[in-house]
Amino acid sequence: MLKKLMALILVKIMLPSLAFAWTYTANMDSWPTIGPGFNCYNRTSPNYGESILDSTTPDQRKSLHGYMYPGTNDAREPFMCSVGLPNGTRNFYFQYYFKYGSNWKTHPTLNKHVYFMTDSANHVGGFWGTRTSASRGGGEQFVYAPASVFGLGFQPVNVGTPIALQHNNWYKISGWVDAGDPGMRNARVKLWVNDVLQIDYSGLPLLASDATGINVMEMTPVWGGNQDITVPATGMDIYFDKWIVSSEPISELTSGDAGGGVAGDVKYPNVPSSIKVE
Repeated sequence: MLKKLMALILVKIMLPSLAFAWTYTANMDSWPTIGPGFNCYNRTSPNYGESILDSTTPDQRKSLHGYMYPGTNDAREPFMCSVGLPNGTRNFYFQYYFKYGSNWKTHPTLNKHVYFMTDSANHVGGFWGTRTSASRGGGEQFVYAPASVFGLGFQPVNVGTPIALQHNNWYKISGWVDAGDPGMRNARVKLWVNDVLQIDYSGLPLLASDATGINVMEMTPVWGGNQDITVPATGMDIYFDKWIVSSEPISELTSGDAGGGVAGDVKYPNVPSSIKVE
């Protein structure tokens, strides 16, 4: 009996601790609790914006609708939502759906979507967003930007042909982040638009030397300022739905979705028919 007990103790000591899987899902059909573990608030100051949960019918989902007030401030965001990740997270997947309204005015410099931040004192991390790219086909396309503390600037689409985003069309955005090691340039990030790989960068410095991992993912749609652009005199709409963050690959990333919404609404495939079309 003593030998068996000692053997079990040795096995526990020698085997690495098993990492636990986790997933956070925000269906975005209520406010401000868009999903368990998520926190949200409106940016209802003048010239910012607010969230609006759209009306729904029994067979259609609600979506989170951000309305940006007309105004002149440098950057506007209608709402901010965040989810805390387990301590020391260095590898995770995310996915969400979004569309720009027909009244969206493309900003040439920056339209931020989602951020991730570390537990470093400097909150080193990065974000994904869109900007126009005349040199690669024109139109509004996704870009990735490591935190400015690294001075790396915008990293544009580097895989295949950039998908130019169209107003009033739903898109599925899927991403993967491997944050690498603290103080090292060995992180890697990937981004898919409607299951088409668009961004794949490696050798990035995402974790400062005092960081243990990424501890927050945040969704804050920012229209990026008034530099080199005429600020819209009218409001603008942006829509989000079904935000998932997980330690495991998200099945929808590779399996696709049946349906396609209302005819004429979708330019690219794999938009779930359950999402409401405005």
